[in-house]
Amino acid sequence: MIKNDHLDQQGIVAIEGRNTTLKCICEKKECKEENASTYWIFNGSNVNASQKFKLSKEVLPYGAKMEMTILDVSPTDQGIFYCGINTSKGFSEIPRRLHVISSGEVFVTVHVMKLLM
Repeated sequence: MIKNDHLDQQGIVAIEGRNTTLKCICEKKECKEENASTYWIFNGSNVNASQKFKLSKEVLPYGAKMEMTILDVSPTDQGIFYCGINTSKGFSEIPRRLHVISSGEVFVTVHVMKLLM
């Protein structure tokens, strides 16, 4: 139900001390339901809106977009966050990996492609 585009498969890189936003897109009509509830989980606990985390849900013509902005990112924010939605048809959740680097670090992602012969 929730879309995981290829850019997020490698994870999101955030710079320590800055804000970053993790996003999820649900492309099913049931995601637009009034009673559809969204959630974020980190380290086995629900993430609640606070001075550290800003949560939002936007209903789109084809589904819904969920966002979580982490304010003043720190190394303790690094890890896997789960984005989820509950609808009348069931629930779905997917992981969003967050990498935190200091402002002086360089982060390089290498993509390996296998050639088929």
